[in-house]
Amino acid sequence: MTPEIWRRAQNLFHDALDQPQASRDAWLNHACAGDAELRALVVELMATDEAVCEQSFIPAIDVLQNAEKPELQIGQILGSYQITAFVGAGGMGQVFRAERTDGVVTQVVAIKLLRFSASAAELKRRFAIERRILARLNHPGIARFLDAGSDQADRPFVVMELVDGVPITHYCTEQKLSLAQRLQLFAKVLDAVSYAHRQLIVHRDLKPGNILVDRSGQPKLLDFGIAKPLSDIDEALRADGHTETTMRAFSTKYAAPEQMRGDPIGLGVDIYALGGILYELLTGTTALDLRELNLAKAQAQIENTIPPPASKRLAELTAPSVAHSANALAGDLDKIVAHALKKEARERYLTVDQFASDIARYLGQEPISLRSSVLSYRARKFVQRYKLAAALSATLVLGLISASVLMFIQQQRLKVERDNALSQQNRAEQITQLLTDAFEASDPSQNRGNDVKAREVLDQAALRLKDAKLDPDAYVKLSVTLANVYRSLGLVKESQTLAEAAYKFVAQLQSAEIKMQLLHLLARVYKDAGVQPKRLAMIEAAAKLIEVTNPSLRIDQRMLEIDLMAEAGQIIDGIKAAKGRPEK
Repeated sequence: MTPEIWRRAQNLFHDALDQPQASRDAWLNHACAGDAELRALVVELMATDEAVCEQSFIPAIDVLQNAEKPELQIGQILGSYQITAFVGAGGMGQVFRAERTDGVVTQVVAIKLLRFSASAAELKRRFAIERRILARLNHPGIARFLDAGSDQADRPFVVMELVDGVPITHYCTEQKLSLAQRLQLFAKVLDAVSYAHRQLIVHRDLKPGNILVDRSGQPKLLDFGIAKPLSDIDEALRADGHTETTMRAFSTKYAAPEQMRGDPIGLGVDIYALGGILYELLTGTTALDLRELNLAKAQAQIENTIPPPASKRLAELTAPSVAHSANALAGDLDKIVAHALKKEARERYLTVDQFASDIARYLGQEPISLRSSVLSYRARKFVQRYKLAAALSATLVLGLISASVLMFIQQQRLKVERDNALSQQNRAEQITQLLTDAFEASDPSQNRGNDVKAREVLDQAALRLKDAKLDPDAYVKLSVTLANVYRSLGLVKESQTLAEAAYKFVAQLQSAEIKMQLLHLLARVYKDAGVQPKRLAMIEAAAKLIEVTNPSLRIDQRMLEIDLMAEAGQIIDGIKAAKGRPEK
């Protein structure tokens, strides 16, 4: 293949992806103008791209070179091992079946040989990481590391346990596993990933093809070729000044949004991938349909499209490959999967152990962490766990349930009181810290000896408020306070900016009092700014809120309306408007 053919194939490949699927073959025949070699190359590139969710994002030419021919021949000796079969090619190397020949033990193994390409130096570095990662891992759910070395061409290889199994999705289908059996099998995968995380290693390419289940039903994690050490391994391997690679070697079907963007990688990428795998185990299909999408379109889907609930997806399938019903997924399992597939890593399960705990709770018919505070839900789970009680007399059952409910209510009240106290204490500490930081930033010793003005402290507090990680109530309460100070200084624009930013969180507020304070502030701010329609809207919203939550505050509302009318020179209209409201 000449460079010119390769260049033309690349151009035609990208153009072909933009053609409708139905007319793509005809378009390709015309574009290649009878050049069979060129057309075959474009077709192979398209096939690789079509399987992009199963292949790594290694440049397509490298994938083709991998698949072209095995680097080792059957019968070839590699160290103490003799090659017996070519298994296949992956993103970083080729995998062979081999047998040990030194007579010490009889052993069938898998050998992964690093391939050569334009990025050979980078691949060698990653392969070195993989060898050191595998040497650290010792878990029944992870393929064992056995040996390592280099062949005569100085190509490194690693010898691993040969896993005689099939991808976890195929295994569940072939064995016709029930819902509970699928979850129990998935729990074993979670345990293996959790172990890797405790060794400070993130896999970064979890997918069904890298999770094989052997004949005993034991899942095995494979291919730590792009795993990310969170300790000092990476630093040691970059001691020569090597910078972080931009090579993207992972599968899109299960890749997290931050992985697609090239953001820093943490435990969240594995948790997202596990959520995608669980979605497929529960429904028989992937969370997102990325077929026939190029990289840019696939990335847009992954970053922006929220998958439908697993139960809804299963209900829409005409020929599902799972035996359980969509109703079995509704509720807890939908929430568990959706939580693991959150677009932002900080919103997912923080650890695999938390993920595993909710799976175990579901299997044990216990409340999951995402819904455990709902009393009726906890009571229903209690009854489900103790079905034997239903066989007793109605009086005994009712007595037990009543006692349990009373206990739950008492525990809930104590929990709510404790949580409220802790929440208020935490909120006060957060606000105090933010204001303290604002004062310190305006300290004369930090400002070349200049005097500190109230405006400077206020601006510092407002600036820090933008990046502060406060709950909505704390954020809005502090915003209202700062906005009122700005307003008292005659800084209407600054006051309006803060108040409107706080209003974006109005739907998330727990405290009706804070919500009313915000609405009243906005009414005054819009009066100052001369925005009459918005001022009236805020007054009306506050009035409706008071009627629903705390009618005793009606007098405060009426005084606000009269006050605002008076400030606008409409005192008579204000009094009339207040009198017009019916007494309750």
